[in-house]
Amino acid sequence: MTALSPARSRTAVADGDGVPSVEEAPISAVEPDHTRKVAQLTAEPDSTFILVGAATAGGYCALIDARRSETDPKRRQKVWKVAEGLHELYVDIGVSLQALPYWYDHELRPYLRASISG
Repeated sequence: MTALSPARSRTAVADGDGVPSVEEAPISAVEPDHTRKVAQLTAEPDSTFILVGAATAGGYCALIDARRSETDPKRRQKVWKVAEGLHELYVDIGVSLQALPYWYDHELRPYLRASISG
């Protein structure tokens, strides 16, 4: 994989420049009716999480699991992104994150932009 310099743009990653191939960064399957936590945005216990699972209409989806509001601690999940395959979904997640998450799954790491992952 070609490392991206911090000066490389988000568009370059979106166009495939510096994105790892499926062979370079394999992703384990997600079982039907299961989700996998791939990122936690902050260190707080009520932080927002990014989950990955099978989409209702086929393919895969990324879900945002977050508090309803600052005053309502109940959590809700909302579909954030949808893709045909896990590789495309992880690329989209990596391109979309604007800051390095507090925690991220080792399989997501190759998809994070060098400009945010150091």
